[in-house]
Amino acid sequence: AATVIIILLVAIYSYLHSRDMRIIRTKNEAIDKALKEVEESEMKKKTFIQNMSHEIRTPLNAIVGFSQIILMSGDELSEEEKKMFAENIRSNGELLTQIVEDIIDASELENNDIEISIEDVAPRLLCITAIETARHREKDNVPIMLSTTLTDDFTVKTSKKRVMQVLINFLTNAIKH
Repeated sequence: AATVIIILLVAIYSYLHSRDMRIIRTKNEAIDKALKEVEESEMKKKTFIQNMSHEIRTPLNAIVGFSQIILMSGDELSEEEKKMFAENIRSNGELLTQIVEDIIDASELENNDIEISIEDVAPRLLCITAIETARHREKDNVPIMLSTTLTDDFTVKTSKKRVMQVLINFLTNAIKH
């Protein structure tokens, strides 16, 4: 009788131990999965911050650079050059404002609720503005040039700000790499 009780206790212990080990294994797998999700989320956050700092730095550099040129040049700049630099400052200010708004509205981006303003845009003028915005980063061995047969009256319907962001990113990355 004592042997039967011992066998029964060992069987019960073995069953309970096996069950507890399955529960622990399942919880460990859930913890591992949650940890992996946290690590992926942190990586996405880091990438997002790196991208946003690049996005913000580009128009800020243009604003500061063109402002310094205007302030330091005194009477050396023609009215047309001053007007062009001021337009670049204004344009980059608008771009920076849009980027900041996009960061604030990141939740809308995730929900595909972001609004894009479509307007008539002259691609040639947009390219010229993007080039002038990125020109302060130009290196001697990487000149920025525009060759087109488009006229200023040729327009397309698009998001001026979004296309400007893309063009500036292409230009700054081309210069950098």
